[in-house]
Amino acid sequence: MIDFNKEVKNWDQNPMKIERARVFANEIVKMIPVSKKMNALEYGAGTGLVSFNLCEFVKEIILMDNSKGMTEESNKKIRDLKISNMSSVTYDLTNNDKFINKFNLIYTLLTLHHILDIKEILNKLYKLLEDGGYLCIADLITEDGSFHHKYPNFTGHNGFGINELIKLLSVAGFKNFKHKVFYSIEKTINDKIKNYPLFILTAQKK
Repeated sequence: MIDFNKEVKNWDQNPMKIERARVFANEIVKMIPVSKKMNALEYGAGTGLVSFNLCEFVKEIILMDNSKGMTEESNKKIRDLKISNMSSVTYDLTNNDKFINKFNLIYTLLTLHHILDIKEILNKLYKLLEDGGYLCIADLITEDGSFHHKYPNFTGHNGFGINELIKLLSVAGFKNFKHKVFYSIEKTINDKIKNYPLFILTAQKK
C-alpha cells in the first residue's frame, strides 16, 4: 500500500500534480453549474491542490482525507493563505458513515482506484449529497497494472471502464452522466514512456 503520510513531504513539489489539479478544477467548472451557494467536499483531497483552484467559485469546501499528514499540510496552507471558506478534516469514509454534513458538490481525483468496495463508497457519497447535488470523479481509464509499478503491494483497482462505473453509479441512484478524457499522465517504465489517460465523469443525485 502507499503511505500518503510519507508522500506528503514532496507532494506539492511535483509540477505535474499541480497542473493536473488545475486542469481538473477547470473541467469541473465547465461541466457542472457551480455557484456561490454550493457547499462542496473534496474526497481524498490530499494537500487540497484541486480545491485551491475552486474555492472562489463555491460557498464552502471541506477537504476530506484519511491521511493525517495530508490533512495537516492542507490546513497549514489554508492558514498561510488566509482562505476563509476552506477547512480540512482527517476522516476515513470507507470505515465510517457518521459524517453529518451534506453537500451540493463532491469531487475526487485519483482516489476511487484506491478503494476496494466501489459500490459501498458510491452509496456513501450519494448519501452525503443534497438532492440534485453533483458528483465528479476523475480517475484512470482501465490500465495494465503498471501505473503502480513502484508499489508491488498495491491492492486497489487498475483503473475503471467508464460504462461499468456508470452502471454502478446508476444502481446507487445517480443520473445525468457526462464524461470525457481530459488528461494523460506520462510515466517512464523500463526506459519507455507510457501514457495513462484520465477520465472525468459527472453525475447527479436524483
